[in-house]
Amino acid sequence: MGRRIRIVQVRDHGLYPAAVGALLGKEADFRVFDIVAPCERTADLVQAFGPQVLVTDTHTACVSCPSLLADLRHACPRVPLLLLRLADHEDEPGLAERALLASHVACSADSDQLMQLLRKLAGGASRLDADARPRLLPPRAAGQSGNGGARAASGPYDLSPRERQILALVAAGNSSRSIAERLRLSLTTVATHRANLMRKVDCHNVASLTRFALNADLSG
Repeated sequence: MGRRIRIVQVRDHGLYPAAVGALLGKEADFRVFDIVAPCERTADLVQAFGPQVLVTDTHTACVSCPSLLADLRHACPRVPLLLLRLADHEDEPGLAERALLASHVACSADSDQLMQLLRKLAGGASRLDADARPRLLPPRAAGQSGNGGARAASGPYDLSPRERQILALVAAGNSSRSIAERLRLSLTTVATHRANLMRKVDCHNVASLTRFALNADLSG
């Protein structure tokens, strides 16, 4: 066997992230380092482990340790950061803003797809295959508004040329950092554009914004 993929999972004491960790540990080509948050030395431990992929979940990042995603980004700015959310689960407060710091947001309902995604991220993939990406997203994110009603995908949203450009890159699976480098913008500027996009199309997390872009065909 070749060198195993180093994955650092930062989690709280919840049953869901613990189950995800157990699932990752069963993969022969994964070497999983487990950090329980909140921990004052999280950033130091993450750097010491030298991960190829960082994994955490929305409850840990938004409830147990609200500064976690920013801390992880500061500690390992170039390491892919995967944020997991539970299928059909209500979004935690502040998720939309914090999710902008993640490389990808995925639903962990399909374990095979999740493992495939982790291997792609570890291999340096900057985008997901179009046929795989939708299955990783929450079913309720498909063009629905925060009120639960469906919005027409082709409706007018008054998007600027730059917002449409960023929306296309989001649909292609690019992270905020990748978009910033490609368009030669600051990370803060990209985050602002993504937040404006979410407000205009009534999407409240990065996963639903990605699904909107795919369904609305605004990215072409």
